[in-house]
Amino acid sequence: MSSGNSTTNNSSIICDPFLFSLGNFSTESSPSSTYGVCPDALTTPIFSGLFIGLYLVLYLVNTLGIIKFRKKGRIKSRDPLYLFVCMCVHAVFIVGFLLRFTVGRKLFPCALYTLLYFLLPAAVSLPTTLRCIRIYTMYRLNLFKTKIFDIDHEADKNRNNVGNLINIGNNKPTGMDQELQIKPEMVTVNTPTTNHDESSILVEEVNRHHDGGASPALTLTSDDNLVAQPLQEEQQGQQQPSSEIVLPIADVTSDSSIQHDTTTTTMTDDKALPNNTTTYIESPMNIISRQLQAIDPSSLITNTDPTDSNDDEFTFTLNSKSVWDISDSNEQVRAQIRTMQILSFLSSYKFMIISYSALIVFQIILWLLFGAIEEIIFAVSSSQQENKRAFLLEGGLFVFNHGCALSTNFVIIFACVSILYIILEIIALILCFRADRDTWNMKRDTILLVILQVICVVLFAIAGNVEFIVILTDYIVPYGYTLVLYTFFEIGIYTSIPLLKTLMEAIRPPSTSHNKRDQHETGTQKGVMKNLWWSRRNMDQIHSPASSPSTTTLYLNKAISIHQQQQQQQHQSEIERILLNKRTFDIMLDFARRSYCVESVLAWRDIRRFKSSRLHKRKIAQHVVNTYLTIGSPFELNISNIVKKREDYMNVLNSDAKITSSFFDKLEEHCLYDMRDVFTRLRNSNKEIDDLVYSFE
Repeated sequence: MSSGNSTTNNSSIICDPFLFSLGNFSTESSPSSTYGVCPDALTTPIFSGLFIGLYLVLYLVNTLGIIKFRKKGRIKSRDPLYLFVCMCVHAVFIVGFLLRFTVGRKLFPCALYTLLYFLLPAAVSLPTTLRCIRIYTMYRLNLFKTKIFDIDHEADKNRNNVGNLINIGNNKPTGMDQELQIKPEMVTVNTPTTNHDESSILVEEVNRHHDGGASPALTLTSDDNLVAQPLQEEQQGQQQPSSEIVLPIADVTSDSSIQHDTTTTTMTDDKALPNNTTTYIESPMNIISRQLQAIDPSSLITNTDPTDSNDDEFTFTLNSKSVWDISDSNEQVRAQIRTMQILSFLSSYKFMIISYSALIVFQIILWLLFGAIEEIIFAVSSSQQENKRAFLLEGGLFVFNHGCALSTNFVIIFACVSILYIILEIIALILCFRADRDTWNMKRDTILLVILQVICVVLFAIAGNVEFIVILTDYIVPYGYTLVLYTFFEIGIYTSIPLLKTLMEAIRPPSTSHNKRDQHETGTQKGVMKNLWWSRRNMDQIHSPASSPSTTTLYLNKAISIHQQQQQQQHQSEIERILLNKRTFDIMLDFARRSYCVESVLAWRDIRRFKSSRLHKRKIAQHVVNTYLTIGSPFELNISNIVKKREDYMNVLNSDAKITSSFFDKLEEHCLYDMRDVFTRLRNSNKEIDDLVYSFE
C-alpha cells in the first residue's frame, strides 16, 4: 500500500540507495525504479503471502463456526449474515492489497490498485458505522417491545391524578410514617357496578353516623392485611363475579372499645350495612394500586396466583392493543408500531446489504468519474506533448498492463472521500454511546474497535508522510500493514472471540453457579428421598394392629401432603418462580431486553394474562397468535413450523370451540425453554438472582 509517491506529477522517483544494494534479498535481479515504484525486498512478498494464508484460514474457520453456532446467543445477537458479509468485505480489501505486495507492485494492474483505494474508506469504516447503527436500533427496538403492550406513558399521568385525590403523609396526626387517619365523614366505600369499564374505579364518599353521632376516627397504617371478602350486588337479575381482595393496611385502632384484629380483619358486618349493601373500608393505597393495575396489567404478576386475578384488570390495555393489526390500534400505538418497523429494518440484514451495495456502487462511480477526468486531461496534455497524469505518477486509473504509484492529488481526493465516511462513523458512534450496555458486550467490543481503528489510521497517515518510511522501510515492511492489522483485530474481536467463547460454553463443564445449584438440587433430592422413606415407614405402621384409625388417617394425610408438595415443586420450575414475582420479573425482562431477546418473556407474560382471564380469553388468544406467531412481526418467536402452528391456533379461535386455560400450554413450555440461556446468564451475572434460586426448596 505504499504510495511510493512524489510531490511532482512526473516520472522522477526518489528511492533509498539501500534498496538497490540488497542483492539476493531483492525481488528483482536487476533492481530498478519504474512506474513510480521502487524495488521491494523479499520480506514484502513473504510477509504478505503469510498474511493472506492466515486470513484465508481465519476466514474458513470463522465461516464454519458461524454456520455451526448461528443459533447461539452470541452469534445470533451479532447476526450471522452480518458477520459473514463483513468478512467478505475485509477479504476483498486484504487479499487485494496483499496480493499487490505478493506479485509485485510493478506488475499489479494500476486500475485495480486505484479501485481498491477508492473502496478502502468504505471497507474500513462502514462495518463499524453499520455496527453502531445496529446496536442503537436494537436497543431502541427492544425498548419499544417492552413498553408497547404495557402502560406506555399513561401510568405516570394516572399516578399524578391519583396523587391529587389522596394526600399521604402530609398531615400525620401522630407523626408516624405511613399512617393515615380516616375521618368518619370521609370513609371510602367501594361498591360493585355492572358497568365493565375497567379503566375506572368507582369511589364514593359517604357520611356515616352511628346512633346519630359521629363514629370514632379510625387510624390505619400499612403493616398488616385487611381482607375484604368478595362483594356482590344484584341488579336486574345479574350478579358480578369477584375474587377475594387483600388490602395492605396496618393496625386498626379506635377511640372506642371496639377491638379489631391486628393481623387480618374481615369487614363484612351486615349489621352495619343498611339496605343489604355490602360496604367495606378500603385503604387509599389500595385504591391507587387498583387504579394503576387497571392500566398496567403486568403488575398483576406480583406475588399473586394468576388464576385468582380479576379479569377486568386486563381490558384497558387489550382493548386498544390486543392484536398486531395496525388498524385495530389507536393512533399512539400505530405510531409506535411504525417506529418499530423502521427500527426493525435498520437492524436487519436487508439494510446492511443495501448500505454496502449503495456505497460500493457510489465509490465505483467516483472511480469511473475521476478516471474519465484523468483520461481527458492526459489526452489534452498528449496533444501538447506534455503527457501529464493528473492523479498518478505513471499509468492511469484505467491502465491494466502495469502497476503505478499515487501522486499528491490522488491522496487529497482519497482524504476528502475518507472525511465523509469519518463523519458518518462519528454520528453512528454517538448513537452507539446513547444505547444501554448489552449483555453480549457488543457495545464494548465496538468501542474497543473504534479505538484500535483510530490508532491504526493515525499510524497509517503519519507513516505516509514520513520520507524515511516512504522511500525505504515501506519496501521492506509496508506501512500499509497497519490497516491490514486493524482488519485482523476487527475479525478477531467481533467474530473469532465470540465463536471461541461459544465453543467453550458448549464443551466446558458447568460454571460455579451451576455447580452450587447442582449441589443444592442433590441435597433437595436427598431430602425428598428421606421424606419418601419416612412416608413408607409410616405406611408400614398403618397396617400394624396397634395403629388406631386416627393415627392411620394422620399418616395418610401426611403422606399425601408430602407427595402433593413434591409434585408442585417439580412442576414449577426455577424460571417460573423468578417470573411470577414482579420485581424479579422486571430484572429478567430488563436482562432479556439488553440481550435483544424479549419475545419469549413477553409472550409468557401474555399467556399468563390469557390464563388469568375469564371473560376475554378469545380476545387475548388472538392477540398472542397475531403478535408472536406472525412472520414479519417484531415480536415473532423463534419457533419451528411457525406458519403451521399459527394456522392450528387460528382454526380453533375461528371456530365455536371453547377456549380453555390450557390452550397455550405447549407455547408456554417453548417460551420457558427458550428462556433457559437468558436465565443461566442472568444467574451468572446477578448474585441476587443466583442466591434467590439457590434458596429455592
